[in-house]
Amino acid sequence: EEPTLIKIDVEGHDREVVNGCKTVLTKQSLKALIVETWFGDTSTVNGMASAATILQSFGFQPYSYDPLRKVLSPLTEQDGGNVIFVRDVEFVRNRLITSQPTSLSMGRTI
Repeated sequence: EEPTLIKIDVEGHDREVVNGCKTVLTKQSLKALIVETWFGDTSTVNGMASAATILQSFGFQPYSYDPLRKVLSPLTEQDGGNVIFVRDVEFVRNRLITSQPTSLSMGRTI
């Protein structure tokens, strides 16, 4: 099976992980990634582009998500934390529309 969504949380090593998974990034089944990164990082470290730059070269664009309203919006500013990189926006939006509510701790539901 090929993944539809991947979560990458590697404590600052996102650049190396994304650079090492380029074969997976070419898979059309992969619709989105959630990456703990800063999408505004345009620097090169040891000749390696930022994770955001690499993802964008594979057609993934940065988005923010409001789980209470189930709204996905293009991300224009961000200072750190998780970024959702989406390649197939219509697929993701359709999944959000058709998703069932999920119960969280403390009685919260999203």
